[in-house]
Amino acid sequence: MKQIKNIRNFLLISLIAGGTWIGCDDANYSTLDTHVFFEEALTATSTKVTVMGSGETNVTLNAHISNTQQKDNSYSLAIDQAALDAYNKANGTNYIALPETHYTLPDNITIKAGAYNADPISIHIKAFSEEMNASGESYALPVRLVAKQGSIDVMPVTGSLVILANSIMEFSAPQFVGSTELVAKKFSEAPETYNEFAVEVRFQVSNTANRNRAVFSTSGSDGKSLLLRFEDPQSDNSDHKAHSLVQIQTHETYLNPTYSFEPNKWQHLAVTYNGSKYRIYINGKDGGSK
Repeated sequence: MKQIKNIRNFLLISLIAGGTWIGCDDANYSTLDTHVFFEEALTATSTKVTVMGSGETNVTLNAHISNTQQKDNSYSLAIDQAALDAYNKANGTNYIALPETHYTLPDNITIKAGAYNADPISIHIKAFSEEMNASGESYALPVRLVAKQGSIDVMPVTGSLVILANSIMEFSAPQFVGSTELVAKKFSEAPETYNEFAVEVRFQVSNTANRNRAVFSTSGSDGKSLLLRFEDPQSDNSDHKAHSLVQIQTHETYLNPTYSFEPNKWQHLAVTYNGSKYRIYINGKDGGSK
């Protein structure tokens, strides 16, 4: 009986101790209490925006509070260079902060009494300058919520967000209906011969309904030529739409690339020749060689 009594006492002490530890865990968890954060930062440390080539582009963020309050809570936005540095390190990128002249942050963000969120936050980003577009730099706007005096604290991680800004470059481009009939007279009047070369084209096409439509062509007095044209396949198949492959055609061979072109979308085509082999690239991807 004494042994059984000791076991019961031991079990009782264990349960009391366990209850004590559970109570401590609850106390630690409750220290998070009420906090403010970006809704967008709950699932990612960054968001992307495409900045228009002119005027301003608006970015909308949302600030939330975990528990409603009996009074208004006010916040501002600040640039968070530390968040941008951490993002670059984690992702192997080299984004730099947008110049101060190219964005406007709101003066005040208020989460009103009884509300779980503020009105949508609007950030205005100006079109990139020519210098910015030519620099080759990648730009971002790292922002952080900052509590004004007497307001609920902001979460250290989800209170920041990195806005990755991609710019649209506006430029003039010719538009052709049917044959382009666009000729570089310089090379017609004074032909030049190259042992190695590259041809680059950026364009869009309204459809790929017809075959043998030239993108680029040249010919020499020695009978050698280069033609880039929409040609194969001759009908739709499981991989490509009819005539959506821009084929390399020379005086002695031809090559169809791995990737096809999509209508009504700006795309990039490049062909290189190293003296013995042609290689074609579609939107930066290696499309094959011969």
